[in-house]
This record gives sequence, structure tokens and C-alpha cells, in this order.
Amino acid sequence: MNLRPSFPAACLLLLTAGCTYLDTPDGRYLNLNLPVESRHTVHKTVHIHAPPGTTVIYGERGLYPDAAYPHTLPSHTTLRSAADGGCLDAAHPGYLNTAPCHGRHSQRFTFDGFLLRSAAGLCVDTEHSLLQAGIRAVTSPCRHSPSQQWHSDGHSIRSRASPLCLDNLQPGGPLVLSPCNGSHSQRFVFGRHPY
Repeated sequence: MNLRPSFPAACLLLLTAGCTYLDTPDGRYLNLNLPVESRHTVHKTVHIHAPPGTTVIYGERGLYPDAAYPHTLPSHTTLRSAADGGCLDAAHPGYLNTAPCHGRHSQRFTFDGFLLRSAAGLCVDTEHSLLQAGIRAVTSPCRHSPSQQWHSDGHSIRSRASPLCLDNLQPGGPLVLSPCNGSHSQRFVFGRHPY
């Protein structure tokens, strides 16, 4: 085990409370000694597997998997589909599909809170704002409606209002909503890609 020379931001904020961060081949460990209600101190080592950019909430009862914080992406990031290698594209008015990656304006997206915005400033939404399987993903003016609220674990893009994910069922075709199942067609690689 190697003690990482630079502590993550959480440890820097909690130095007075006691914090150890270890980066090992088996994962990352964060050991916190935090005062609770000024009466006792909890001593616990927690091993959490989570992709970069994921916020995990942990309490006395363990992990809170349904607690969601916005996934952070650099501004104007591409989202490449694992199903066909194409990038999420908003070039066709209204509808989202995948297309060969070129990195231009129509393929740039930013998570803004729980909104997934295109470079044109439109939000990823669902057709007629419906949240049901088979409905097409579209772009529309941002209204902060439930159909425009998304969360990402760094691999999939899930509706915050339903157990549905963006799905590339027909490579090159329109993206639709499907029950989240972790399938290849629901996985997206986030980041800047060479073209």
C-alpha cells in the first residue's frame, strides 16, 4: 500500500478531524475519524468502488445508492456509445441519435446540475415529456421538468424521475428510453476523444 502524497479534497477539508487516504491495487480507501454529535467518535474504514466523478453518500446504515448528486463533466464533452462507437449527436432537429464522432458543435454536451445540455443550449428531454420505455430522446428548451433531469454514474445516463436509461438500441438510430439494465447499448464513454 502506498500512502498517496496528496490527499483528496475531502481529507484537506477534514484534516483536524483525522483523515487517511490510501490508493492500493485493490481500490481506494478513505479512513475518517469524525466526531458525531460531540459525544463520540466513529472509527471506521470504508471501501467504496465508484467511478471517478461519482459522489457517494455513506451513513450509519451504509451506502445510500439512491442518493444522487450531479455527475460532473468538463464543458462540451462528447459521449461515445459503447454499442456502436458513435457519439451522441443533436444534429437532427429535435432528436438525439449516434453518429460517427467528429467533435463538432452537435456532439458537445455538458451536465449542468441534473440537466444535460447540448452545445446549442437545449436540454436532453423525452418526446412529449413522457417517461416510458420506447419514447425517443429529444432536445428541447430547458424547463427543469422531470423528463429533463438526468443522473450519470459515469457509464449510463439515467432519468432521475424513473428507472429508465438512454438506450442506443438501434446503432445510428434515435436514442430511446429503456429500463436500466447495464447493457452495452446503455453505456456511454464520457470525455474528449481524438477524431
